[in-house]
Amino acid sequence: MYDYAFEYWSVKTMGTENLVTLDDKNKDYILDLMKSSEKIKEKGSERKVLDGKHIAILFEKPSTRTRSAFEIAVKNLGGSTTFFGKEDIHLGKKESIRDNSKVMERYFDGIGYRGYEQSNLEKMDKQLSIPVVNLLTDFCHPTQALADIFTIYENFDEDFTELELAYIGNGKNNVLNSLLICSAITGLDLNVVTPEEFKPNSKVFEKAKNISQKTKSDIKHFNDKKKGLKNVDAVYTDVWVSMGDSKDEWGNKIEKLGEYSVDRDIMSLTASDSIFMHCLPAFHNRKTDIGREICDEHNLDYLEVSDDVFNSERSVVFEQAENKLYTLEALLKKLFK
Repeated sequence: MYDYAFEYWSVKTMGTENLVTLDDKNKDYILDLMKSSEKIKEKGSERKVLDGKHIAILFEKPSTRTRSAFEIAVKNLGGSTTFFGKEDIHLGKKESIRDNSKVMERYFDGIGYRGYEQSNLEKMDKQLSIPVVNLLTDFCHPTQALADIFTIYENFDEDFTELELAYIGNGKNNVLNSLLICSAITGLDLNVVTPEEFKPNSKVFEKAKNISQKTKSDIKHFNDKKKGLKNVDAVYTDVWVSMGDSKDEWGNKIEKLGEYSVDRDIMSLTASDSIFMHCLPAFHNRKTDIGREICDEHNLDYLEVSDDVFNSERSVVFEQAENKLYTLEALLKKLFK
């Protein structure tokens, strides 16, 4: 299991700004990204900071939204991309991470990486003198957290310190790891609502608590849904099951997480103007092969969120997906300024 080295990113080895985790960022940095994202969303790209630059996209894991948003963001800023899929890169298998990194920086001006082990990304970044963007590892998903925070930023005309977010469901995932850190940095209160078995990573949770002491954010964990969701401004959930899970794991998760599904009763606990968030894809009905298989197996109509909540007026899930484009573009502008 990945050992979270909190101090690692305080100094970038090669002196190049990157986004590998959010740990080394501060509130001003993220608020600046939010303002830049808002401007890009309203007026489009103004500065072609990537004109003449070539960005490598290394994906050991497939993606729809992240790949699309990243490629379009690079293009909007005047750059070009070359995509490498799982069968193209073989990091650490037939070529060492060091050797691969040294070759990549001779060809490219930056790298977007989506893969498995956080340690692989760290090893790669230590060798590089070009910007690297973490587009997802098993440990964290910082660009998703930026899109999430921007979605909250534009939906509420209030400072983050006046708002409260609840994350409900399976707390053992990369999305929540980054959301915890991002919330703590920005001063956003975050209630993590999960059964005890699915509590978040303890080291990440404690890191977020430590940051929150400086920013006045309130980071809490609840087993009790009523306490954790009372009057919150936003509710966030994510998928419970992964494609690599066995059917036994499906059964255990559904048994333990079933009462944490987001439905109308859950939303009734929240503020009257609260929003519903999900990073997608979502199992909100039977209209996917995997969703239908799991629902048939356990006699369900949905998993982590009901269809009437997912498609309600309070749902901002597609806005949240769209916002990946603007936050990635704002990030690339900052990295290549």
